[in-house]
Amino acid sequence: MILNPGTSPLPLVLEPPNPRSEPQKRSWRTQGRSCDQCGREFQPRRRRQRFCSPTCKLAFHGLLKKAPERAKCAYCGAEFKPRRSTAKFCRPACRAAWHRARKRLAFTRTFPGGP
Repeated sequence: MILNPGTSPLPLVLEPPNPRSEPQKRSWRTQGRSCDQCGREFQPRRRRQRFCSPTCKLAFHGLLKKAPERAKCAYCGAEFKPRRSTAKFCRPACRAAWHRARKRLAFTRTFPGGP
């Protein structure tokens, strides 16, 4: 058998391309999404991203709370303007006194006749 230079005696077999060797199509990055909270269009940074910002995410899950206008102190009963939504006391002294009283009450319940 005579072969031309550069040819092989084996038949040419075409294999299907390996899907892992091809670059992945990232259609989720190229297509914009709408935010589940506000509806605004945004470019997702992660595949499962649903919200355009952390603020929208917190608002959607009901975790974005504003401090009430006025609150009542749990120790002295005075009205005060809280700086955050979970504030219970008007000042640090009331907080410390409340915790001391609570600790004292727990001690008297444990040892009714005293130490």
